[in-house]
Amino acid sequence: RKLIVTGDFNLRGIDWTNSIGMNNIENTFLNGFAELGLVQCIRDPTHSKGSILDILLTTSENSINNVQVQSDRSYCNSDHFPITFDIKIKCRRRKLPKRQRYNFAKADWANLNSDLANVSWE
Repeated sequence: RKLIVTGDFNLRGIDWTNSIGMNNIENTFLNGFAELGLVQCIRDPTHSKGSILDILLTTSENSINNVQVQSDRSYCNSDHFPITFDIKIKCRRRKLPKRQRYNFAKADWANLNSDLANVSWE
């Protein structure tokens, strides 16, 4: 099963190249990611101060292509840089069950009106 996790984790003390954190919380995250078989795909800083705060983790690195940390802020106004990437997956669409639809153009409106007129509404 393939898993992709992305977001702003604010783990600014992690050295992603060597998978070392500066404190217990960061090392706990690194160990948890490793136990789940997750690999970090972001290699460049994602924050204006030079840290990799936004991460892209996956269990299937070959499913993620063209990872780019954008240098401009044309996508958003933030101190974080936008990240773009492609996901290579095959999807099977489930067929939805046919639902019942009524064709009101074929309704017997005269008979329906007659039946409703004979109902005692009180």
